[in-house]
Amino acid sequence: MNKRESLDLMTLWLRARRDPLVLDIARVLEERGFRVDVEDVEALVAKLQAAEKGDTRAFVDKYDERIAARNQAGIMRLITPAMRITMRARAIQSEIRARATELKQCGVRAPVRQAENEAAKRHGVPTGAALNKWLRRHR
Repeated sequence: MNKRESLDLMTLWLRARRDPLVLDIARVLEERGFRVDVEDVEALVAKLQAAEKGDTRAFVDKYDERIAARNQAGIMRLITPAMRITMRARAIQSEIRARATELKQCGVRAPVRQAENEAAKRHGVPTGAALNKWLRRHR
């Protein structure tokens, strides 16, 4: 241990009189051969204390979101283009069914045809019949 490291440890000890956790962490890091930096150890202890005080939920939620995003990206890489087309077709079919049910409750004549025409406009297909044909092909 050179003079600079012992000076840092002394500074650390003086700052950590109220908090023995900082000194314990510094001692363990020093024993394992790491260079002990006062600010880093204090920042680590501050993070741990903030987590103990109730910020734990936000901390855990943030990492849960990251893990979910990674899993979703991994799943999307496994899905083939043909499977994506089938999934899109099923989503459009369920959208048409839901809209047709709404139109039927309103008393509209030919609710399925009208729902297909509306969905065709939204998805860039010229007519409802063309969309219906595409949906039948990609069930």
